[in-house]
Amino acid sequence: MNLHELTARVRAGQVDGANLVCLEGGAYLVEARIGARLIPLLDEHGQPLKLLSLEQVHELLGGVPLTLELEHADASEEMCGLQEAPLRSRPAA
Repeated sequence: MNLHELTARVRAGQVDGANLVCLEGGAYLVEARIGARLIPLLDEHGQPLKLLSLEQVHELLGGVPLTLELEHADASEEMCGLQEAPLRSRPAA
């Protein structure tokens, strides 16, 4: 979804809110929440739009009546080969 479509959907009441995802290195992504779906904000090339500061986020979305929730990305979600269960468990007390 591009900025124009996001703005139109927000004004039509179709967007429940948005996540501002903070990535390592200080970049941010915006994901619109529509029902149970998360739809990323895309640039003119169809790639997820990476914003480099909160000031840039405010400049881009300043005219869009949208509530943003800050979400920090978890590096462990991107690690390959991790088991779902902990590697070691605590002994019973």
